[in-house]
Amino acid sequence: MAQLTELLRVLQPLDGRDEQTLYNSARKLREEGLLPKGKRGSGAPELSFEDAANVLLGVVGSTRSVDAADRCRLLGGLKNIQMDWTSESFEPARLLRDSLTDLLSNLPQNFNLIANAISSAEKIKGKSKVRQRLCDCVLNRGPVALNLLLRGRSARLEVITSSGAILVFADYVSDPNETLHKEAFDRRAKDREVVVQFGLMTLVATHYAVGSEIARKDMDHMLGMSTLELLQGKAR
Repeated sequence: MAQLTELLRVLQPLDGRDEQTLYNSARKLREEGLLPKGKRGSGAPELSFEDAANVLLGVVGSTRSVDAADRCRLLGGLKNIQMDWTSESFEPARLLRDSLTDLLSNLPQNFNLIANAISSAEKIKGKSKVRQRLCDCVLNRGPVALNLLLRGRSARLEVITSSGAILVFADYVSDPNETLHKEAFDRRAKDREVVVQFGLMTLVATHYAVGSEIARKDMDHMLGMSTLELLQGKAR
């Protein structure tokens, strides 16, 4: 299990902003009770996968540190309004925070979703070949991608092919009842711009930092190589 500073250190090269900026955003989350409080340094509290989901939503998902807590609460509370999701390995939850937490906590098992998409897209068989292409997907150069798109007041979790074809998706909004009103559609049209997007590499890095030693070994097994070596080879 990772402490906050360890997770931020892993996410920094993927996010692109400096570590202090990420820490300032995380501090806002901690002040608002969205991350555990405690000592600093070696005695700092360890993060759960729900804490890690809050970091992704509030720190990675916000462009300004001052907005981190509000963004975390808003994005985490987005509700699943529609989806076309046929995978049996992972089913999106009602709330975006719960979906992200479930996705992170069971990421090695949820790789079956990507592996099946690879097999379908490229008509390949054999675990070794699928694992190689799975590693390529983590490095954003494979035949399919898993993305989380965070907008102003909505979000989408999707798996798409390299050509842009959507295989499965789940849409989240702040108030499902708004879809019944015309002005809501007008607002949603203005909300299409993606504020933040991250994919499989960020999820893998987060799981590796927060997961137990057993979880890391499960990840290594699914990828067919050391997850740490894969992540060190290339940043997003």
